[in-house]
Amino acid sequence: MLLNKLLRRGDQLSIESGRLKLIPASGKQAAADQWLADNHDLLLSEILDTTGRQAFRFIGYTTGKYVRGKNGGGVTLRFADLSTGEQAYCIFNARLDRERSSKHGEKDSRLPSGQFRPPKGGDFIPFWQRCGLALPRRLSAFHDYMGKLKRVLLIGDIDNTGRLKNRTLRPLEISHSELLQVTGIGLISPDNFRTTSGQFPDNFRTRVPDKEMLETKCLQGLQPDSGTCAKHYGNKLKSNTVKGYASPSNEVDEWLADYQLASNE
Repeated sequence: MLLNKLLRRGDQLSIESGRLKLIPASGKQAAADQWLADNHDLLLSEILDTTGRQAFRFIGYTTGKYVRGKNGGGVTLRFADLSTGEQAYCIFNARLDRERSSKHGEKDSRLPSGQFRPPKGGDFIPFWQRCGLALPRRLSAFHDYMGKLKRVLLIGDIDNTGRLKNRTLRPLEISHSELLQVTGIGLISPDNFRTTSGQFPDNFRTRVPDKEMLETKCLQGLQPDSGTCAKHYGNKLKSNTVKGYASPSNEVDEWLADYQLASNE
């Protein structure tokens, strides 16, 4: 599995503020960034499968009038569950008319299709800021920046109709230490290995095999599910975001070889 191989190399992996982050043990960050861009979705699917976490990716939005009256407009954001491919949505209050007269139209006239203006006291602006995104200069210009949400992996409470609760939507966080723990790689203790040059602790011969067996069992218990998740992830969302993926060990080794080569340049 690609995730385990990277962790065993000593690379630092995490998801911070909804973004997948890789810090290479080699220190060659530029090469790691390019490699991660090419292998992002496969690595992400393995992380979600291994940790059992749920995450949503923004796939689009629509605007419309949902209730009668001048202030009955709203914007519906659509998301896809990255593990199952199932869609979810949430609705934020929004104005669909112009705040003031300009060369583009009279005050209170309808904004062009797809444009909206979230109210200052509503839930949309706090949600946008939780995602770590800068506010546009004009509140009516959000339509030009909605694509930025696709960069942020989100979590939130969802009801049985597929509706996400606005105030629970927030970026996904998975630490490097959590990944070490759930993969079992963090169970290997350096205290069980050579302590000083030419000297081994008395318990070295008995403890090391136990640790290796524990690590092997952890890795074997995780590997079968990871391949299934990678296939589901690619197949379910290929119409929206990604292509299908398979992760045989020889392909993983080739990707790591390319990564190693780039890191050494």
